[in-house]
Amino acid sequence: GGSLPSSFGGGSWSGVVNLRTSGSMSSFIVDSFFGMVKDASVTRETLANVIPQKLSRDIPKLIDEILTRHVPLQRATWLIKVLVRINLVGHGSSSSSSSSYHNHHH
Repeated sequence: GGSLPSSFGGGSWSGVVNLRTSGSMSSFIVDSFFGMVKDASVTRETLANVIPQKLSRDIPKLIDEILTRHVPLQRATWLIKVLVRINLVGHGSSSSSSSSYHNHHH
């Protein structure tokens, strides 16, 4: 036989929200992110650090969300500027640099 144990892959979610999760968690992440955007006490620095990857890669989607959620214009324009800059620069630490050295044993 050799079937997998029933617990395989069925672990319960820990309380940690991983911002890079895709799927069912992402709508929750987007919701909580826009909650922060509309909260005037949250600084722009904070927001820039918690932009969900799902949105940072997809500016049209972001604009849709902004319009749907009635985000204040100042925040909305700032957010779009930040994401355009992110997309122009590229994602800083995108694991491309890690494969730059090879070990050769003679």
